[in-house]
Amino acid sequence: MACVVTTLLSGCTPANGGLIGVTVDESGKPVFLLNPCEGEIDTFTVAMVGPNHEPGSDFSWHRRSGVLTEPTDFAPYGNDPDWESDTALPEHLGSEDVFSVAAEENGFASAHRTRGLSVNAAELAELKPGEVLHNRYDSSDQPSVDASGTVHPVGNKRTDRAGFAELACR
Repeated sequence: MACVVTTLLSGCTPANGGLIGVTVDESGKPVFLLNPCEGEIDTFTVAMVGPNHEPGSDFSWHRRSGVLTEPTDFAPYGNDPDWESDTALPEHLGSEDVFSVAAEENGFASAHRTRGLSVNAAELAELKPGEVLHNRYDSSDQPSVDASGTVHPVGNKRTDRAGFAELACR
């Protein structure tokens, strides 16, 4: 299973809204790292994009009790007792499939939302357990331009779990 990460949702995210990262478990399935920073999270949404998914192929999980205010891991393929959903993610991703993920309070229209993350199958396949993909950039990160003049946006970055925890709320 694999996934590539782009920053489709980051343009409308509050500065201290928190951060989502993704790692993989021993079987290669995604595990999302949620850090709400200064707010509260009660909804986690994955939008699937790709030739095998209809527009609006969204999957949402809601906290069973209360809101999330502390960093936590969320494994969408597991049976997490703190989260509930009426639907399940597809077990297999196609090579062109992309996850776009967000976590928010009171659903997607919330003013408090983590910085979104998009992940495709190829990037996820390259991850090892403990490596984390994220999209927290600093002012030194600049898009690159190739010889033909094509601009390539800054891609997702890799770090370990400790590095992700340091980045999440700065």
